[in-house]
Amino acid sequence: MELSNLHEIQVSILKQLGYEEQKSFSELQGDFPSNKLAFHLNQLQEKNIIEKKDDLYVTTKKGREIIIEFLGADTSNPVTLLSLVICSDDNVYLEYQSNPLTIFKDMYRLPTDKVRTRERLSETAERIYRERTGEEPENFEKMGVFDKVVELKDGVEQRYLLFYLKTEYEGDLDNLVSMSELESLELIPGVKKVIKEVHGEQECDFVGDWEVKQTQEGFINKKFDL
Repeated sequence: MELSNLHEIQVSILKQLGYEEQKSFSELQGDFPSNKLAFHLNQLQEKNIIEKKDDLYVTTKKGREIIIEFLGADTSNPVTLLSLVICSDDNVYLEYQSNPLTIFKDMYRLPTDKVRTRERLSETAERIYRERTGEEPENFEKMGVFDKVVELKDGVEQRYLLFYLKTEYEGDLDNLVSMSELESLELIPGVKKVIKEVHGEQECDFVGDWEVKQTQEGFINKKFDL
């Protein structure tokens, strides 16, 4: 499908959803009138380009392929992400990735989100913490940065800068996992090292590179160095 066949609001929606994003109506709205945004969201759903899950909009397989077609024009600038290490005693907060459009489906990751335009890392971390715990954080400690490259179809590459911050949580959450459980879980590359470094079980220079390539069968890990 050519971009010329999509309304500019529909193109904006897809670019916001990005490669593996999910967003609510209010997050997608921006300066668009509510009725216009609702109309174009319905149009994209009717075309099987996006779908709605638990009040969040995500791209379908068809939608992701459309995004990949025009993503090349936007890949010169890296996408900035932030992963938050939420610790509670010897436990850490992990999320299971069930969305079939994510790079590492059926694996566990740290809570992660895109750093929004003009948003400071601390503000992104506060937002992630608030969404996961329902509470206000007290402080964060910066850990390091991870340089990630995803090679899409037709050789298009998208670069991500992934920052890590850590914080403490006092209380009980369903997603808390103990250190003893880590070995039995399948985590995305680097997460286990990050957690062990936080808990003082492993020391590492917290800067790394990660390259992933998209194939017809899915995504394969080309390189991982942390």
